[in-house]
Amino acid sequence: MRKKKAGHLVLGLLLFLGCVGSNTTAAQTLELKNVTRQGFEGLKPLDKNGYYLQFIEGAKGSGKTAKQLLHLYILDNPLKIASDFVLELSPNETVDDVAFNGGNFMVIYSNPLARTRTMKVVDKQGKEIATKKIEKLPYRTAGRSSAIEPVGAADFLVINYVKDKKFGYSVERFDEKLESKYSQLQIPEKKKIYPVDYTLSGNRLYVLEYVDADASDYFEYHLAAFDLATGSLLKSQDLKSADGKAFGFATFVKPAPNGGAVTGGMYFDSPKVQKANSDGFFAAQMKPDGTLDFSYTNWDQVKNVVKDKSTAAMWGGKTKTFMHDLVVKPDGSYTLIGENYRRGDSDLAGEQSKNGLAIASKALKVTDLSGGGEPSEEAVTVAEFVLIDYDAQNKFTGVRKIDKPNAVTVVKLTQEQGNLSYIGQRKGLNLANILNNYGYFPYRFTAQGTSRPYLTYWQRYDPLKKELLYFTPLDAQQTDTVSVDVSSADLQQFQALESSITGKLGALGKLAKKVEEVKGDDHKNYFELKGSHDPYDYRAKDLNSRVMASNVAGKILIYDFVPEPGSEKKSFFAQLTDTTPGTLKVWYIDIPGK
Repeated sequence: MRKKKAGHLVLGLLLFLGCVGSNTTAAQTLELKNVTRQGFEGLKPLDKNGYYLQFIEGAKGSGKTAKQLLHLYILDNPLKIASDFVLELSPNETVDDVAFNGGNFMVIYSNPLARTRTMKVVDKQGKEIATKKIEKLPYRTAGRSSAIEPVGAADFLVINYVKDKKFGYSVERFDEKLESKYSQLQIPEKKKIYPVDYTLSGNRLYVLEYVDADASDYFEYHLAAFDLATGSLLKSQDLKSADGKAFGFATFVKPAPNGGAVTGGMYFDSPKVQKANSDGFFAAQMKPDGTLDFSYTNWDQVKNVVKDKSTAAMWGGKTKTFMHDLVVKPDGSYTLIGENYRRGDSDLAGEQSKNGLAIASKALKVTDLSGGGEPSEEAVTVAEFVLIDYDAQNKFTGVRKIDKPNAVTVVKLTQEQGNLSYIGQRKGLNLANILNNYGYFPYRFTAQGTSRPYLTYWQRYDPLKKELLYFTPLDAQQTDTVSVDVSSADLQQFQALESSITGKLGALGKLAKKVEEVKGDDHKNYFELKGSHDPYDYRAKDLNSRVMASNVAGKILIYDFVPEPGSEKKSFFAQLTDTTPGTLKVWYIDIPGK
């Protein structure tokens, strides 16, 4: 997790009420003043009846008395504050995770320099129930975050990285007094195991594992099932086909209605990532008894369904499709959600070409080589949705291609000394993972509308200083999209400035463009690639997205940082830095119907 700081916090709450006839509706906005982007730690569902919001306030005192403060606010669904409290941390401690089990919070924070990790349980008013501190963490695990999952009404599961001659992880169950009920180690005889994602389903914990063999392009994924009552490992299955022709590459696992779990993604015909060109897609369903049903489909079988001019060069052979998510429906059927993307140098960004071979040839063009032999600048274009449907028996039933606006990101190598991009950071799927983690792939999540679920995705247009939020029905058979302008406060200030300049230009103001008219360079966004960007930091996306699914059907949550009053007199640079105090605003947006 990133270390964050914030200035002194003053709370302000605004509720706007409106009445229509005999029915009262409320549109609420929560405002927290004098907060920084860097201090914000995210907003998460508390349960179906509320949320909790956390942020760090740092740099209090000096020397041995120095401290930073973790603020936790408990909100109900109308975004009213039910309670709030503060926990004190040392300056070098970072929050690993926070979870709520319906009655109490568990907080885990670590000090990588001191090699300590602290677990604390508090009630909703912040009253301490129990604390446990772990000393002398191994160096290689001290900087790796723990994860918490609430179990029942009183317990918590904690998943920790473990380094004891070999590398793996542990699953430990604690009660509210931090008494351990069991601890299960998952350490392989050879190689290294990292937990990628996990979910609870029925009386099982399912963990998606990544196995590292210290080979740069080798990959191996397992799905493990643990008994929640005893902690015992029931089964660990390789995500590969029985015939040895398909090796699954997965980044998520979801609960299934039968108490099992399901995952999916791309597959390769060998356990090596070959320049991110997959051979097809797979789905795997694990039953509560640990048996695994693995099915796979080659891209050649579906290329005629999804092929078009923007992907012609890719579909001529192997394709690049980034798998984001999997949505399980009440009847047990499910849909894999992916986005097509292509890579190339900056000349390719946003270009529309009817000649697929021309696109492919430009994708191979290298104009400016860095010392590592890689292009110092290249573009990644994210195109249409690929939606892959399965029935409850894990049988592939069809694929749908849904067109949407292209998202183009020009990747530049940082010149920041001490944080330079390393060779191989853009190899295979690494670059796609990094861009997705930092919000440059549009898909965010699937939100429940008033009558059906919607794909929710975000487009930022840097040259136009505009951000749009798009909604497409999950069951759409063709392009069926509406959008909402969600441009941030800082972009709105840029828009106002440009509008005033355009007004002064008179007739030249007609040259101003609308988003629907943009082409080429207007689509380009820019991303500075640094060595600290971790391809496997999947939790980073939550902190790099201004929207989240809500507890209220037909609505999503959005937040923004509004510059402090008087900042318009400052430079734009001073206004927009991560450490500049402002007002954190949280509110609902209706999912628009057609």
